[in-house]
Amino acid sequence: MAKIAYFKGLEQFILENSLIKNKPIKIVIGISMQSPHQISNEHKQSGDSFRAFVDLLRKTNEQCIRDENNNESAIRISELIVVITDGLHRHNLRLYKNVSTTEAESEAAGLGQKWVADNRQFLEAIGQCGISYKVIHWEELKSVAFNRYLQIVEEEYEKPNSEFRSIIDNLTQTHLEKLVNFLLETRDSSFTQEDCVSATRKYLLEEAASAFEFASLKADGMTYPGPCSPGFKYIYDTYLSESNPLPFIEYGMRGGKKLPSFWKEESPVENALSGMPDEEFLIHHTSNFSN
Repeated sequence: MAKIAYFKGLEQFILENSLIKNKPIKIVIGISMQSPHQISNEHKQSGDSFRAFVDLLRKTNEQCIRDENNNESAIRISELIVVITDGLHRHNLRLYKNVSTTEAESEAAGLGQKWVADNRQFLEAIGQCGISYKVIHWEELKSVAFNRYLQIVEEEYEKPNSEFRSIIDNLTQTHLEKLVNFLLETRDSSFTQEDCVSATRKYLLEEAASAFEFASLKADGMTYPGPCSPGFKYIYDTYLSESNPLPFIEYGMRGGKKLPSFWKEESPVENALSGMPDEEFLIHHTSNFSN
């Protein structure tokens, strides 16, 4: 059973973002790394799931909608930037693997390299669909100004009665429970709960600071198979949304049907993208950084 990807609220997204109508646009997608406690679950952005996303791009470029005045609009995706969050994962890997910071950095880089190797055929299919693409690993995303961006985020966190602090603390608690449970179930850990809190908070603050780097990519839109990270969204809304608007649209996944006969074996594009029946997109609610 092949998976089918769909944008949630594609029609509304196009109509609400006039700057992206009927022109070549650049889309950025963040690729999460799979945590050890998720090892039994299929990676939601790799293998057949990523193949389905690539086919979603192709089908989106073939689709048009009409507004209330019967004017035709469409998204014309011309470029995809793939940001792999491998280096960000080093904070948790140090605890998951019980290794040094240097070893955790190496482990994280290895996760990114493996993702590229596992999905190379689908990345190549993006280009064969007429969409250029670029892969950026986390450490490549971070510019020489990143330490300053991180300082801005940390200062925002330390403000009295900070809404941002509440967001990060709530997320930390959610992630902390998963991390502590994993460590307790897998081995006797030398790390304390405070170590876990510190690692989780560093992860979330660095993720939020990356909003400045995402803005520098000058993309026209951003997508991810889930809601936008609340910490990232807060920083983008507060510091960047007016000067660098970055509309966000969530995409989802559902089970498909048996591969249709029109996918020909001799076509490398169709081989890579096989499994996407020509069905209508499901229309759901859309979210946006500027909400």
